[in-house]
Amino acid sequence: MTMSEGGGGLTSGSPSEKQDIMLQLRLFVEGATKDKLGNLRVSNIALNLLKNLPSARDAVFEYYAGILERIVNNYNPESPDSSTTPEEEEIISEVQETLSGYIESNPSSWAPMVSKWSLDTLGRLTQQYGSKMMPKGKSEKGKVVGVAGSLHERVSCWLGCIASRFLIQISAECLSKQMDDDSEGCISSLLETSVTHAPYFDWVVAHLGSCFPSTIINRILILGLKEYVSLSSGMKYKREPDSLINLQKVPKLNSVVNILSHLGRNHQDVLQESMHNLFLSSISDDSNSTHQTGTVPYLLQLAEESSHMARALLAGLVDVLTPQVLDRLETLHGNWKQVYFTKENSLLETVTHILLSTDSDIPEILLLLLEKGGEGVATPRGEGGRDSDTSKACRMIFNHVLATMFQQVHGSSRHRGEGVPALQSIHANVSVYLDLLLSRNRFLRCSSAQLLALVALHKGRAFSIQVVRYLLYNCSTDTELLVLSDFLPRVEIFHYNIVPDLISQCLRSRDDRIKTFLSNVLRIVTAENSKNSDIRSSFISGLRSEQMLLAERLLQPENALNVLTILRIVGINTKLRISHVHRLCHCFVQLYFSTLIDKEMDSYDRDKILHLSELLMSELCDQRFGLQILLRFLLEASVNSAYSVYLGGGTKGDVNSMVTGKPANPPNPPSSTNIKKADTAKLFRENLKFGSMPVQPLGSSTVFHAGIIGGRGGGGKNAVARRGGVGTTVAGEVETCAETEMELREHVTGVLLRLCRACGDEDEGYKKLALQLVEMVSPDIMYNGIPWPEEEFIKVTMERDLDITRTLESNPILWNLLDLLARHKPALSYCSVLVRGVMSVCISHWQSTAASRLANYPAQISLTQRVITLMGVGQFIPGHLALVAQVIHILDPAQLNCILVDMWNYMRSNVPGPSSYSVCHETGQVYRNFGTYSDFKPYCDRLRMVMLANLEKVADLFKIYFVDSVKKEHLGGTIQPTVLQNHVNGTS
Repeated sequence: MTMSEGGGGLTSGSPSEKQDIMLQLRLFVEGATKDKLGNLRVSNIALNLLKNLPSARDAVFEYYAGILERIVNNYNPESPDSSTTPEEEEIISEVQETLSGYIESNPSSWAPMVSKWSLDTLGRLTQQYGSKMMPKGKSEKGKVVGVAGSLHERVSCWLGCIASRFLIQISAECLSKQMDDDSEGCISSLLETSVTHAPYFDWVVAHLGSCFPSTIINRILILGLKEYVSLSSGMKYKREPDSLINLQKVPKLNSVVNILSHLGRNHQDVLQESMHNLFLSSISDDSNSTHQTGTVPYLLQLAEESSHMARALLAGLVDVLTPQVLDRLETLHGNWKQVYFTKENSLLETVTHILLSTDSDIPEILLLLLEKGGEGVATPRGEGGRDSDTSKACRMIFNHVLATMFQQVHGSSRHRGEGVPALQSIHANVSVYLDLLLSRNRFLRCSSAQLLALVALHKGRAFSIQVVRYLLYNCSTDTELLVLSDFLPRVEIFHYNIVPDLISQCLRSRDDRIKTFLSNVLRIVTAENSKNSDIRSSFISGLRSEQMLLAERLLQPENALNVLTILRIVGINTKLRISHVHRLCHCFVQLYFSTLIDKEMDSYDRDKILHLSELLMSELCDQRFGLQILLRFLLEASVNSAYSVYLGGGTKGDVNSMVTGKPANPPNPPSSTNIKKADTAKLFRENLKFGSMPVQPLGSSTVFHAGIIGGRGGGGKNAVARRGGVGTTVAGEVETCAETEMELREHVTGVLLRLCRACGDEDEGYKKLALQLVEMVSPDIMYNGIPWPEEEFIKVTMERDLDITRTLESNPILWNLLDLLARHKPALSYCSVLVRGVMSVCISHWQSTAASRLANYPAQISLTQRVITLMGVGQFIPGHLALVAQVIHILDPAQLNCILVDMWNYMRSNVPGPSSYSVCHETGQVYRNFGTYSDFKPYCDRLRMVMLANLEKVADLFKIYFVDSVKKEHLGGTIQPTVLQNHVNGTS
């Protein structure tokens, strides 16, 4: 027997075949009536009838629909256990395999028939069991849930059932076969079924749409547009008389939203393309048809209902909104307000809601709004275009978006979600908005500052610091810097203490724009210091807390002046740790000397740096041990660093050698003396490593060591060379003149003098300077006291005395400092060991050359005159003995040696301690009262006898010191000690 697969009845065949078919029909009817649960034997008969008896197909399809309904009825989406029997699973599998084979072999006959049955069956089942197929706790309770997320969950629940999964799969096969021949008809059939069983059938359309996304999405969009336009003039589905249509109340539109939202999850590109094409087609010409006018409101409302629709609409929208498109939208705006957005600000609120509901392309869209809105705002230079309606609208939309963001950011926690998507997106694309902060357009600057302030409050203090850091690194004018005063007050209330954190980060960074940063900070603290700052946070207090980081920038030549000016305004902290004081002193002294020797620097900048450095060093003198550390560094720089060359001294080693502790390579072969000095210095540093601090008999420890001036600030040997100084070069390579050396020595001496006065107690300051000189010049820590020993003791300390003399002679600035101390009595008393060392060397020399001529030793003559003059100025000896410096030319070496021994003996008997000095109540001057001439006459007899022998050469001096003064004493008069002293000094 043969039968047509698409026919309606039996064809000609033998009687036995007809009887067999009729028997199968009776068995099918009996089995289907008795067995409601489904039987594999009955199912096989039904499949045979489906093929060979066309008139029985409706009954067969109804039979299988009953089986599927029972399976769905028994299915529990919340239970992990299967509710389907093995026999039912085998029936479904056999039916699916058989129908798939029919559809594949003859799609034109079987596909429409099977498609209609499967879709109708799905429609009935979804409507009957729709409320059942909801996740736990999300039952609809008879209400339509228009949220895309719930539709997605319903799809998962339905596909978990074998019956609905079979129906949706067989429907997809049918549609795929029909799509090539009659796509319009099959899509229309699908949508008609969707409308009949809406909204329960939405998941079917959504899932089948995933198989043909482009076609389904386009057809559904057009279907929804027709429905939307037809309802626009009515009042039935509007929320309020003047408001928009409530899409959730319109079954067909609600289905459109749910289906497109579901498809938008996996086919956003297709949905985006379809929505943009629909949008562009509505403004392609000047026609104002109803559909064209309603397209944009329709798309806006779809996007407002679903975040997936909003994401698809906004993605790539900036590229679509060309100037021509914007002009066309401006002409359609009036029609929208008359028909769709009749309520005031409803269009504005809709657009704002869409922009804030997703993070898709929000930075680009807001940037477009800013740029278009700023076109109508004139710049200070008169730039700016016509303020068109489009520019005004863009500004209005942007401001409304800002206002809504403000409410979301500042809203109470129970009203706020996990985050604002738009702000999240802006944070990820912040660079373009940072650039707008420096725009010449005021609208762009202010709007960007407000927007970034909201992003900062949403993201946290790290973002606030990022924005402020960008401004400080890039602002070049006061106008640009005003943006900081607009942004910072908005965030500093919520992000406490961001200014110190910002300063710390910037000063620690290695950004090349640090010079701009310091320049801008200087402007800010200057305004703050003059009470003209609008910023609540104090940059002054923030900088004061990070002074150590700021001080490190002193060693960068291009930043030194700005840093000094900032520190001068900010002021030095009153309470600093010793280590911090030490580092500050090091930086200031390094900067001072590197600037002092730089003759190529602009004279104004050079003088200003030197002046500010001295002022700040004076402030450091108020710190505990501040003066001692400063004095130590200044003396080390003047004597033991590469800078000493410029002061007329000879370097004892290059900068690197002083840092590493290794002896330097001098220009000439090293002498035994140089080697000995290097070894001594190395021993000193080795002791310091173990914390050994030599303590002087006259005071507490004043030795501080953590570096060598010239050894820091950007790399050892090049530190000084960058300012025209000495790096690893040696004295022989530096060209200086005596006048320049003298000028620099006077400059350094003057700084030391003023620092001693700045500590509050001037006498204590000079004492500390004297003790520092002793520590640095004397290589020994023993026998450094004030008392002078017996003459024979010279032999014990000769090596040390030679070292002291050599150091003084190779560093002329030390003589300047000793002369300074001598004029501020009794400070020189604490340097008694240095004077004593030079005296012992002179005595030894003239003793060994007693038979020679005095003129053969000009250097020794100069040294002897210098030390005697120094003792006379410091009132170590009476004026009568100090006279030797002026009459030394009449002496021979033997006579000079004897007179120097007389001076030594006088010093031994009359120790020049601080207690030996008094203060004149009339003049306030400090002086030493030596008593009458008879008190020290034995020490002057040899000198007096020599002068008598050469009276024709020194008659005037002899008369003043040995005639007039004695006569006055004999007559009962007195001579002020300072009178003879001034004569010796050449001041009277």
